[in-house]
Amino acid sequence: RLFRQAPGFMCITEGASHAYALVNTAYEQLVGQSDSEVIGRNVSEVLPEVADQGYIALLVSVFSQGESFVGRAMPVRLQRNAGAAETYYVDFVHQPIFDEDGGVWGVFTQGSDVTERVLAEAELRSTGHALQEANERKDQFLAVLGHELRNPLAPIHNAAHVLRHLVGDNASA
Repeated sequence: RLFRQAPGFMCITEGASHAYALVNTAYEQLVGQSDSEVIGRNVSEVLPEVADQGYIALLVSVFSQGESFVGRAMPVRLQRNAGAAETYYVDFVHQPIFDEDGGVWGVFTQGSDVTERVLAEAELRSTGHALQEANERKDQFLAVLGHELRNPLAPIHNAAHVLRHLVGDNASA
C-alpha cells in the first residue's frame, strides 16, 4: 500500500527486457495507463515514444552496468490516452536492484513530475530578460534625451556669453 500511495511516481522493471513488475498510482497518472495495462509488458512496448528520447538506453545502461542514474528536470514527451504527445519534465532516479548473487535483477525508478516548476522558472527567466531589455531601452532613451537637451542649450549658452561680453564692453566704454 505504501508503494501504491507514494506521492512520487515509482515503478520496478525486471530483467533485460525491462518488463514492468510494479507501478504505483502516480506512475499510472504520469503515463496515462493503469497497472493492469502495463504489468508484465516491456517499457518499450508500453511507452514506444520514449525510445527515441534516450530513456530505454538509460534503463539498459543501469541494468547492464549496475550503476544508478539521476536525472534532473529531464524533458520527456508522453502520449497519454491516445492524445497528442505532451512534454513533461521529471526528476528521477534509476536504481539497479541486485539479486542474492550480486547480479542486477531489475531497476527501481522513482521520481516526481516537476513540469510546473520548470515552466514557472522559464517564465521567470523570460520576465527577467524582458525587464532587463526594458531597462536598457530606458537608459538609451535617457541618454538620447540628455544629448538632445544639451544640443539646443549650447547655442543659447554661446549667445548669452557673447551678449555678456558685448554688454561688459559697452559698460566700460
